[in-house]
Amino acid sequence: MNYLTKIFLEPKVAILFLMVALLAACSGTSDEQPAEELVPPDHLHDTAWLVTAYENSAGELVEVLEDTEITASFSQENVDGGTVYGFTGCNDYYADYNVSPENNVWSGINLVLTTHNTCTDEIMQQGRDFITALSFSRQWHIDGLEMIFT
Repeated sequence: MNYLTKIFLEPKVAILFLMVALLAACSGTSDEQPAEELVPPDHLHDTAWLVTAYENSAGELVEVLEDTEITASFSQENVDGGTVYGFTGCNDYYADYNVSPENNVWSGINLVLTTHNTCTDEIMQQGRDFITALSFSRQWHIDGLEMIFT
């Protein structure tokens, strides 16, 4: 599967993490398709994302640990929101969310449920930091194949 891993930084953000569309999973294309030919999503819903960076508990923007993967998929279940689910690098997670699509504002996520796998302390901390960043973010925007929550 091909992943676009460009990192986009935005100054003056309290909580920031970056997600990049999982290219082959969403478009149904082969692994050989160049990124230039992919059509960027224009909405949050019904798209799978690969997280490339997030803000950790110290407030630093960090890349996802090598040999781990954080994912997020947003499934629209009603006009105002749905379910976000994915993988934190160690555990699967699931949560409900609400959005206001006209200005890309959301209320964060509610009642995060996760599996209870045990990994290294570093990977466990990455998962906690990602869920915290996702929970406290309040706005999102899509720029090409990148989605940024702040």
